[in-house]
Amino acid sequence: MKIKTAKVYNFRLLKNVQVDFEEELSLVVGKNNSGKTSFLAVLEKFLSPSRENEFTIDDFNLDHISKLKASVESDLKQICAAEDYIEYYIGLKIEIECDEKDDLCNIADFMLDLNPDYNSIIIAFGYVLGYEKYKLLVEEFKTYIQKAKIKETKREDLDKFLTKRINRYFVRRKQSLEIGNETNALDIEDAQLRKVLSFKVIKAKRDVTNDERKSSNTLSQRTSRLYQALTGDKETIEVTDLQKLLIETDKLFTDEYKNTFKDILENIDKFSSGAAQLEIHSTIHETELFKDNTTVRYIQDQQNLPETHNGLGYMNLYAMLFDIHICLNSFKSVANNLSGPAELNLLFIEEPEAHTHPQMQYIFINNIKNMLREGKGNIQLQTVVSTHSPHIVSQSRFSDIKYFIRVHNNSTSVKNVSDLEKAYDNLGEGDGYRFLKQYLTVHNAELFFSEKAIFIEGVTERILLPAFMFKLDEENKATEDYTRLLSQNISIIELGNYTHIFDKFLSFLGIRYLIITDIDSVNNDGACPVVDGNSTSNDSIKYYLADKSFEELKKLSIDGKKLKYEDGSYTQSAEANLCIVYQTEENGYHARSFEDAFISQNIQFIFNNKDNFLSLKNRDKIEEDCTDFYDLARCCISKKSSFSADILFYSNEGYTNWQTPKYIKEGLLWLTQQ
Repeated sequence: MKIKTAKVYNFRLLKNVQVDFEEELSLVVGKNNSGKTSFLAVLEKFLSPSRENEFTIDDFNLDHISKLKASVESDLKQICAAEDYIEYYIGLKIEIECDEKDDLCNIADFMLDLNPDYNSIIIAFGYVLGYEKYKLLVEEFKTYIQKAKIKETKREDLDKFLTKRINRYFVRRKQSLEIGNETNALDIEDAQLRKVLSFKVIKAKRDVTNDERKSSNTLSQRTSRLYQALTGDKETIEVTDLQKLLIETDKLFTDEYKNTFKDILENIDKFSSGAAQLEIHSTIHETELFKDNTTVRYIQDQQNLPETHNGLGYMNLYAMLFDIHICLNSFKSVANNLSGPAELNLLFIEEPEAHTHPQMQYIFINNIKNMLREGKGNIQLQTVVSTHSPHIVSQSRFSDIKYFIRVHNNSTSVKNVSDLEKAYDNLGEGDGYRFLKQYLTVHNAELFFSEKAIFIEGVTERILLPAFMFKLDEENKATEDYTRLLSQNISIIELGNYTHIFDKFLSFLGIRYLIITDIDSVNNDGACPVVDGNSTSNDSIKYYLADKSFEELKKLSIDGKKLKYEDGSYTQSAEANLCIVYQTEENGYHARSFEDAFISQNIQFIFNNKDNFLSLKNRDKIEEDCTDFYDLARCCISKKSSFSADILFYSNEGYTNWQTPKYIKEGLLWLTQQ
């Protein structure tokens, strides 16, 4: 038995999304404000029995609540008929899949169709505005307007009214739905639900501190909670070794209390005039013993030190491991008068990377599955981990990743990264998919959390690109509506000529990306100056601009390099999410690579520093009036990465003593526009 899917409706950005669950662990990733926290919140609000989890008007998807407000405003004069009314609601549907090995005793009440072809049940949770409550809302809003003497109602009046009263009109609903006929529904009770599904969460904020002035003994307090989880509320005559020890201790303390409290007891006896005598007995309870008298310390170099001397990273890791053990043992304990643990147990771990350095994040994700597998015992357990950490993503299985992406201002989409493999395989590009997985190192895994990306040829551009971005930001700081590049969430990926292999992945991510590459002119003899070339050897250019001849490539404007994937090919589009740039003619010279492009625009800068640049050889060839920049780049640069470092080292503070090549500047300007 396992949770197969969870569908969320009209909750914040989760307007209509489906999250597929893996059998063991699902990894939830995505950019900021893409709905990851909302997914946890909606699970909590429906699955955790707490008044703290009541809904507010701010929990509704903006499009959905706007429709409700418009409906109320239009019905103030004449309310709609019941048959025309469409319910407003926040919803969660959980599909649970069973197999022939499962004991169906606890879910029998949820099965509305005994068709043997159906091996699932659907549990639907709703926060719903029914028709009668809707009529009440409209009538009471009318009264509110009259009493407040509002002559002309505005949307903010309805906002204020609903904000304070939303829970008066919307009601919770839990139902089992028939597979294939969801209009057939059966109301279910909390007790029934608890037999089937148990939910616990470990929040990102774990109250971890190593400030001795504020310390709440984070780990020490967790020992009490762990002991409670281990023992539960079992009614049993079993006596543990700890309890045996406490019984003996109680006897010793009781005898000692007779002497300690002798005077007060004798006085009480005198005043009681022969009434029943008092005795003071020791009753040490295990949980209280742990709560107030247990301290976690750690050993370093044979020294016994307090837990607060640990770094925040270790404190967070240890606290999280305590919390996981607490949750696992709570799942396994017999509670709430149930006959045993729930059929399914869902654990949500939010942002395990908090306070931890990359190595700890690697350790966590590489070990968490085994830890959960070994610690769960006989219970059915599924785990969801949400993260912003590329370190965790880079060490995870693709099939575990659920990617949250904001598709509109008011809605999110959820994608399975495993679907990428199908897309590559369907096009006979399985090797490309394998390359993609191998190349998603920690730096490239940043793409899951980026708003935009820049793909570059190699280390030369990587070294200089931040300077190019800073320079462009400074040049445009007074420009209206210009968004600084260095303030945006942009990943820089070094891929050489393999960017095209990432194109389906980038389309999947839905991010805007710029490719900065070289025109790589060649002729029958091989590499050559652009003026002597008849084609390009650059695979990315040939892939994205396949319909262009070499002559067209040389003259192509920046608008012609803005592309969108449509009908199986890349075409020029004003709505482009991709732009590919390479060297263009500038001041009468068309460069082949970055190096000769930079030299052609900055020959005076190079000449002034030629004796200092460690990357140069044949320095006597560099003159102020040089025009064969292709030859200079080929003959005078000994190492390209050193050349980039030299440029940075001899730049002034604002990078104003040299110019950015035109093609790079054009590409970066395009990237700032949306």
